[in-house]
Amino acid sequence: MTFLWGASISSHQVEGGVENDWTRWERRNADEWAQPGLLGRARRALGQANPPSAAADPSNYISGQATDHFNRYEEDADLAAEMGLNALRFSLEWSRLQPTEGELDADAVAHYREKIRALRDRGIEPVVTVWHYAHPQWFVDDYGWHHSLAPAKFHDYARRVHDALGDLVTYWITMNEPSAYVRASYVFGGFPPAQTKLWQAPRAWRNLVRGHRRAFDALHTTDNLVGVSLAAGSFEPYTDNALNRKLAWLLRYVEHDGFLQALLPDLDFIGINYYVEYEVDVLGRNLLNGSKPRSDMGWPLSPSGLEALCTRLAAYDLPLLVTEHGLADSDDEHRGWYIRESIEAIERARAAGAPVNGYLHWSLTDNFEWDKGFWPRFGLAAVDYDDHTRTLRDSTSVYADIIDSRDWDATWQPSGNGATAQE
Repeated sequence: MTFLWGASISSHQVEGGVENDWTRWERRNADEWAQPGLLGRARRALGQANPPSAAADPSNYISGQATDHFNRYEEDADLAAEMGLNALRFSLEWSRLQPTEGELDADAVAHYREKIRALRDRGIEPVVTVWHYAHPQWFVDDYGWHHSLAPAKFHDYARRVHDALGDLVTYWITMNEPSAYVRASYVFGGFPPAQTKLWQAPRAWRNLVRGHRRAFDALHTTDNLVGVSLAAGSFEPYTDNALNRKLAWLLRYVEHDGFLQALLPDLDFIGINYYVEYEVDVLGRNLLNGSKPRSDMGWPLSPSGLEALCTRLAAYDLPLLVTEHGLADSDDEHRGWYIRESIEAIERARAAGAPVNGYLHWSLTDNFEWDKGFWPRFGLAAVDYDDHTRTLRDSTSVYADIIDSRDWDATWQPSGNGATAQE
């Protein structure tokens, strides 16, 4: 089978014109995000983030029409084809498909069928995420992931989605970064529904596990593959001693291994969302790799972390797919070398036996970056938010040349052994 060379987007971040729990959250918090308090300013300084003046404007934090992808999906499919991509990961907007509990909206189903066909007509494989952070307001108001009925409601949604779109989809992803969602929504309160009653976090975690398993049953057939995308930072000891190794193991477990192990064996592949390598130390030295180049978000740029992560996750003996990897880089200063060196890191991991079967860069176009708003520029294509025109960045040619120069194979058959990554 063909190695997937592609990019990723998510519905709330690009489609525009939606009403969900996040649009309500934006309206409540835009003023505060624009004028962060002392703690918010300290976080920016510690992360060495570099927000422009637009970050002080509350309108930056209102998604509105986003990139108008809902109306421009064919234009974006053309961009992907022009780059030489053969895959696009995108998510379904739950609030658009199921604005009220029960049946799916027929117009929304028709839209996503047209979008998938538009991709296939251009030789682009759709990789479809069922849920990427945003929810219908009825789900959050009446249930939420801490509610005992949440897995059943998600199963119902996934079953209806499969009935409506399953004939067009080979690669399904049930959820995006469920463990990160629990931390952001139930521990730190930075995402809706901001349930910071800590006893609800374990409930939400367990229900997300159950939700994935039930969605897996609804989506899985002999003709498709079903996985999950995990937030997966790379945690390596700053110095090699027993305490640092144990700390790295613990952080990996909290970040991704714990959730991943709970899902087995209901996985056909593992999706990896990699952005940051942490060199961990019980004494706090070299926090966030201070000497490395950084993105506009203040994240250190470390291709070696992706290699280490892919090599480590190979222990699960399941196909791997890099479902997100990228950087906020408004000047396009680092994106080219970072893509090149990161793919070379994947090449080394593959040579060492890691079954990496695809690389999907985040993101195809600039997008609305959740509580950061529009200012972070992650796109292979720049978006002018005044008129929504797209312009390919110079670094796109680097990615296109890499794709053209590599004829990698892919093996998507999981062994089913379900091994566990070791310390």
